[in-house]
Amino acid sequence: MEIDKLPFKIGVHYENWEFDLEIAEDNIELEKYKYVGSGITHLYGLKVSRIYLCFSLDILSKIEIFFCYIKNRQTYGELKEELIKNNIEINLVWERTNSVGIQALYKDYLRQIEYRVLAEKSKLSLTIYSP
Repeated sequence: MEIDKLPFKIGVHYENWEFDLEIAEDNIELEKYKYVGSGITHLYGLKVSRIYLCFSLDILSKIEIFFCYIKNRQTYGELKEELIKNNIEINLVWERTNSVGIQALYKDYLRQIEYRVLAEKSKLSLTIYSP
């Protein structure tokens, strides 16, 4: 599955998924829900472990996708390649590598959406949001 094929679009109302959501524990600034619907097992060929949808005033503001993976640098490279290949308007804003892992920020200036990728020791995540 590709990002454009996900049923979640930034700016869409909560009611579209209310029966596929559970309240998440770390509900601080935004209303954060764990997506429990079926059908999304892989994104860009990577196995998805969990998805959180974050709402502000019942409007989807952020999507957090966590992946199952083995090697963070290799899997990060696969995700980076797929993001760029499948999103023509996406640009790398910055990328940082340190002893903990890799962080990167990509921006789609046309749609005004940012993609933050975090690859650490045992975690790979993709956060999609509108700044």
